[in-house]
Amino acid sequence: MTGSLIDLYLNYLRVEKGLSPNTLEAYSRDLRAFLEFWSEKPLMAFKRSDVSLLSKFLTEKGLSSRSVHRALVATKGFFRFLLREGLIEEDPFEDVTLPSFLRTLPHVLSEEEVMRLIEEVDPSTPLGLRDRALLELLYGTGIRVSEACGLRLEGVELDLGYLVVKGKGEKERLVPFGEYAREWLKEYLEKARPKFIGGRDPGFVFLCHSHVTKGGRLKVRTSDAWAL
Repeated sequence: MTGSLIDLYLNYLRVEKGLSPNTLEAYSRDLRAFLEFWSEKPLMAFKRSDVSLLSKFLTEKGLSSRSVHRALVATKGFFRFLLREGLIEEDPFEDVTLPSFLRTLPHVLSEEEVMRLIEEVDPSTPLGLRDRALLELLYGTGIRVSEACGLRLEGVELDLGYLVVKGKGEKERLVPFGEYAREWLKEYLEKARPKFIGGRDPGFVFLCHSHVTKGGRLKVRTSDAWAL
């Protein structure tokens, strides 16, 4: 029964969300891990207290902290889907803060240097808020600068805490991010990004703000992106 509901959810992601086969395979792999943990127990029996047990189970399987976080994000999305479809009465992940994962540090900078760079940005201006959100996302996920610049709005799941990132060869992958990066990204999207749009919204998360390219996609080398 649970397996068929997972298939239903994956079909929803394929048809309604338009996720690529590679991304769907990542979801499927993570949800199979949940299925292994919960076996054939009724989904209604999965409670909030079981989330930490699932996390422990995944860790004991040898998964990295990042992979554990991603699997929990996938499972959280699955239960949210079941609740929306009326297949369960309560969401066991409601108000649950998922465990964080170790943030990837750039190889060329020490942690102290990275934090000093981030703290130098003044988030009181729209431009500063954009750069702070961008740096926090780069630091908190380890994605490439080019991937962050190409990130689209539909690829950001703030509530679930993951990005759909397109890398080399247009291959998609799921990248989880923590609460700290989420807060800065949310603030930028709500307070600063609308001020960057010069005409038609191009749909990219990070936009330029110069008088020449206002509202355009932020590029790795651009005049108003000092952080890049």
